[in-house]
Amino acid sequence: MKTKDFFAEKAKDYDNEESRTQNVSTIAQTILKEVSFSKEMSIMDFGSGTGLLLSEIAPYVGEITAIDISSSMIEVLQSKRNAIDCPLQIVQMDLTTATLDRKFDSIISSMTMHHIKDTLAMFKKFHSLLKDNGTIA
Repeated sequence: MKTKDFFAEKAKDYDNEESRTQNVSTIAQTILKEVSFSKEMSIMDFGSGTGLLLSEIAPYVGEITAIDISSSMIEVLQSKRNAIDCPLQIVQMDLTTATLDRKFDSIISSMTMHHIKDTLAMFKKFHSLLKDNGTIA
């Protein structure tokens, strides 16, 4: 059964809402203040959407794996790929039901967790995807 893409209608104009972009920028600045990133780090952006958050974090890390369930949001992110300031792997998947066979130095996320039914299970999965001393922001 194919999952409904709830962002199919919103994706192409998602980045045009100033209150949204301002909110994500504030979140990014707070994350950058609280987490010590380095160019050696490999991080995941969970629910990456169009890449608003990862675009601001990219200059400070070695690589980002963008995870999102929405093909339309990923399509917008793909179109911005060359403007992202670090290597970017884009994965379309439902991380609530599937998993990755790798670990990250940090997992970042913005405006995504309210879409997750079982947040405790999601945070347990995040923990299993983190390297020792990894962070979630």
